[in-house]
Amino acid sequence: MKKMAFVFVIVLIAIIGCGCAEVTYTTYNTSAGGRIMEWTVTLEQAEINKAKSFIDVKQEVIDFLQEEADRRLAQGRNAEVIIDADNPLKITLRESYDSLSEMYAIYGYT
Repeated sequence: MKKMAFVFVIVLIAIIGCGCAEVTYTTYNTSAGGRIMEWTVTLEQAEINKAKSFIDVKQEVIDFLQEEADRRLAQGRNAEVIIDADNPLKITLRESYDSLSEMYAIYGYT
């Protein structure tokens, strides 16, 4: 699992490095005691147009985040990819847990 996390981080760094996206990571607790973690990629259309077809880059980001969500789901984790309705250039991978202890157990912390 650590190798896949490393690959995930490297791809996010590459997206940021090309200047075509902003990546943010947000984590917060829910009112029911759960935990939400979100990785949001906001694409910069003008920068993408300089390098490659915007649609190609957007689809690559969506595909990559969907693969990450599928991998998490296969491990029994809750994950989904969300494309913002108001800003379709904003794509989020959301991972959620019912409790902090569930999250710690899945990540191997005791």
